[in-house]
Amino acid sequence: MIIRLTTTTTPDIEHIGGKACGLVRLLDAGLEVPHTWVIPASASLDPAARTDLLDRELTRWWNRTQRAFPGSTWAVRSSAVAEDLAEASFAGVYETVLGVDSAAALRAAVLRCWQALHANRAVTYHDNNVT
Repeated sequence: MIIRLTTTTTPDIEHIGGKACGLVRLLDAGLEVPHTWVIPASASLDPAARTDLLDRELTRWWNRTQRAFPGSTWAVRSSAVAEDLAEASFAGVYETVLGVDSAAALRAAVLRCWQALHANRAVTYHDNNVT
């Protein structure tokens, strides 16, 4: 359910969002991009998938990445499929949580980022810029 972005990732905006699609394009261009994973839009919108993600998948991801990158801290950024469009960038509208250093902090950061979709600034920006 959590997808690592690589040069073989399909840049489908409806599946991984605009930010992730942009990162895939940078990877395809041969540019250096930090290690990046994405929670697909379908998982973010499905209550059963969200529960599984929060209860199991995030802990699994945390354990795997800590083995691969011991002692690392992470950033969790919110995005939406209606982001980084030609008519609306959404830059700074959603949330970024820096310094995520535990599985519990990861879970809290993901929840905070999901909640950002419904924040007044995000709803107002969407309503004024996305047709």
